[in-house]
Amino acid sequence: MFDQNFLEWFSHIHPASLVILYVPASSFFVWRGIASGLTPLLSTELFAIGLFGWTLLEYLIHRFSFHYTPHGRVGMFYAYMIHGVHHAFPEDDRRWLVPPVISAAISAAIFLILRRLFGVNSPPIFAGGLMGYLLYDLSHYAMHRGPSRFEFFNRLRRRHLQHHYATPERWFGVSTPLWDYVFRTTAAPRRDAN
Repeated sequence: MFDQNFLEWFSHIHPASLVILYVPASSFFVWRGIASGLTPLLSTELFAIGLFGWTLLEYLIHRFSFHYTPHGRVGMFYAYMIHGVHHAFPEDDRRWLVPPVISAAISAAIFLILRRLFGVNSPPIFAGGLMGYLLYDLSHYAMHRGPSRFEFFNRLRRRHLQHHYATPERWFGVSTPLWDYVFRTTAAPRRDAN
């Protein structure tokens, strides 16, 4: 993907490194919320809100940022680098996970937005979002690796592979199909027989 070995090294990631990074980070933000005076029950509820909120953010990012229609050379470069390379080479296992150098930077921006919107309640919300992100990225990795013994996961996998190989304008949700149903991006539109 990159001509320089140094940059190419940053684009490769092992799934365990995401767990090592995001589980402690999520735990820290739960602790931070409790340390600032939130009750454990409220922190748990806010964590669940963050986890659920991630699913919507995942859908929106995948649909509108990863699949944005590029204009000009810079736009085409952005579209290819951000997600196009993954669609061009979906079996390249080096492109199944987002490197932390990118996801951590985006996460920091999201935290600042959450802090502005929710103040003292933001740490556990952010913690839930981090766990949602981790589950999304690991699920995406597993989907490309192959089938699972869990049927629910295999249904998600079939939808994701349909997105890759048949309908890239459909099935943007990776960790859940919920928002595809809400926003009607589940199946190709029916053609009239006229």
